[in-house]
Amino acid sequence: MSKMKEIQISTEEIKQNIKTITTYINQINTVKKKMIFGKEKYCCKIQFDWLDTIKGSHIKSYHIDFEIYNSLYNLAILYYCNGLNLANNEMPTKEMRKEATISFKHAIYLFNVLKEEANKAINQKELPSDLNEIHLSYCIYLCEIEGQIQIYKIAKETNPKDFLLHAKLLLAISDLYHKTFELMKNTKNKKGEIDNMVLYFENRSKYYKAEMFRDFKNENKKKFDEKGTGYGEVTYYLTKLVQELLECKKTIHKMGKFLNIESFEKELQEAMKEQKEAEDLNNRIYHESLPKEENLT
Repeated sequence: MSKMKEIQISTEEIKQNIKTITTYINQINTVKKKMIFGKEKYCCKIQFDWLDTIKGSHIKSYHIDFEIYNSLYNLAILYYCNGLNLANNEMPTKEMRKEATISFKHAIYLFNVLKEEANKAINQKELPSDLNEIHLSYCIYLCEIEGQIQIYKIAKETNPKDFLLHAKLLLAISDLYHKTFELMKNTKNKKGEIDNMVLYFENRSKYYKAEMFRDFKNENKKKFDEKGTGYGEVTYYLTKLVQELLECKKTIHKMGKFLNIESFEKELQEAMKEQKEAEDLNNRIYHESLPKEENLT
């Protein structure tokens, strides 16, 4: 799924494939009620063949549930692809973002069904790696992340000055990235190191947390402009923003395949400059103490 963003399939093609697979699944579920499949005597002997995309090898089975759940997995992937296509449009509208969010929700539902049922319905020797619980949890988190990002972008477009709402949504995204990292952190590369794709999730968790602090800063700057007090909070959140971006920087050199490092470095320098200017202003003019972390909500 991490490669899906590189695949160029039109939204129309994806939607047609969703219809085709949905029809096929309905048909085989109907056939399942009327026929018994298997290798045993008097059973309908059809050998189903699917590629285990993680191991790169084919798995075969005579059991109809094997075919049904592998087809459901493909359907979930198509919903995920449909969401990505809509979300990554050059000029996505609010309606496109909403449709993308719905598509991610469909994928999440199907992955949850697979997580609950596939392990029980399919013989463990015939269970593809794609359908093991850890991989399906990973797929669910990816869909939740993409869906939450679309909700955040809709909120920014609809309520650009509601910084507290933005901050809450950014925290949710950060938490999902962290959960994904925790799930996958034992995945090692050939050198026995944590894979860069897994480090990406940790990096993005810190980045979206940094963006949350930016919105807290924006909210407190808005209050300061209205009331003339609270510059200590502005300075505090800028400091937290810089701290989190510096945490991101620790692994950013490994993110060249996934992120624009030059853009990140520019963002970091601008944040550090803003934080220094705010600290200087507070020390020279406003003389407000920075809030204690336990007093903040």
